[in-house]
Amino acid sequence: QRAARPLQRLGIITPELAHRITDPATLATESVAVARVQPGDLLLVKPGETVPADGIAQSAAQVSEAVITGESRPVHRQAGERIIAGATNLGSALVLRVTGVGPATVLSSIVAMIDRAVAERPPLAELAQRVSGGFVSVVLVLALAAGIAWWFIDPGRALWVAVSLLVITCPCALSLATPAALSV
Repeated sequence: QRAARPLQRLGIITPELAHRITDPATLATESVAVARVQPGDLLLVKPGETVPADGIAQSAAQVSEAVITGESRPVHRQAGERIIAGATNLGSALVLRVTGVGPATVLSSIVAMIDRAVAERPPLAELAQRVSGGFVSVVLVLALAAGIAWWFIDPGRALWVAVSLLVITCPCALSLATPAALSV
């Protein structure tokens, strides 16, 4: 659930509408759905708005990438520098040439990686699961063998030796600790 909450927030960072520049000379714009924006389009991102797509700045800009990078300080971008979708324009109006939209954005790749991490089981957890079955069998056989051996040495200690061996090896720890550690 903790992994899914930020994932849901990342999915709603980018706006649904963008201001596509129809006339670069006058900066005339039309509002279009972000889904209709294509690489190569020029967008106008007004102060306070969220950048709707990855792109190259065509003008200097002061942006906050805190939502994506965690950096709290604004970043100054010069013309020709990359700006990622989800950043917030803090300064004057920004002209952006789109390089990536939808699944081709950095933000989408982050969301996809989080999705994959939540859905897949790490190889180490798979290995621990496979090993733990055999490990439990071996420990039970060893505990039984130790109990039988101690029955001939000192019958009063045989049960305690077998139980001690089970407690010390604690086969369930391998099965429980690996997934818990990976979750943390």
